Amino acid sequence: MLVSKPQKMYLSSVLKECSRKIGVSKYQINKVVDGYYNQIRDMDSTIRSKDLIIGIALISEQYGGRKDINEDVLDACIDLVENRFGFLSVAEIKTAYEMWASGEIKINGAEMYGGEFNAGQLGKVLGGYRDYRKNIIAVFLKEKEEKEREEKEKQRAQILKEKFNQEFPKKIAQAKKNFTTWQAVPPFWFDTMKKRGWINLSKEEYQKIWNQSFDLALEEMKNRKEKETNIFKKYNGDDLLAIRKNISKQIAVFDKIIKNKKWAIPQKQTV
Repeated sequence: MLVSKPQKMYLSSVLKECSRKIGVSKYQINKVVDGYYNQIRDMDSTIRSKDLIIGIALISEQYGGRKDINEDVLDACIDLVENRFGFLSVAEIKTAYEMWASGEIKINGAEMYGGEFNAGQLGKVLGGYRDYRKNIIAVFLKEKEEKEREEKEKQRAQILKEKFNQEFPKKIAQAKKNFTTWQAVPPFWFDTMKKRGWINLSKEEYQKIWNQSFDLALEEMKNRKEKETNIFKKYNGDDLLAIRKNISKQIAVFDKIIKNKKWAIPQKQTV
């Protein structure tokens, strides 16, 4: 199955996280990942056969084979790679031999006795490399999936933000027509308006609203306690403070914006 490589903008961060988690260099992980996205089984059959013939012959020459590979052995090697190791890339065959030769992967019985290269020796080296890369691919795919999920969430959040920015002025206009009490005002409207420079409170206005919110917050917390179904839920001073802050925001928006007939949405809006 042909798989698509992740976008470069987050592939690097995925490789970095994989390297941190499994203790393998980012360079080596990148070679494995590049192989994952260039699998032998996904290649055009003509190109695949040509590349394997050249690649296997070169491997034999470079890593101990002292005899020319006869046609039967070469066919057996190609069949082995296509049938058992099609998930590797052609480049990874050389990587496997490099790691075997350097001792980075330990493989029993992979020696070329008498300098003779054959399918059995090839299979042992590639099998050892397969076991080595298995964990790398597993961690990579998990990190890739997590990163893609994060990217989708960011895109979704951005879309919702843009939609909200477009609709917010309309919501305010509707609220000025329909809201009759401060309770109808969502508390976050205050933060949005403050960010846009639509609402500002003097010290006197702030103190008046803050004083007004105390009794209202006590009443709201009392109502919540009466409606609470979780017997283990405890309300404390922090809960009262949070309720009081929200009520203060609601009152501020209602008094300064909603019921203020002179207030209008600024022509130049700051988002």
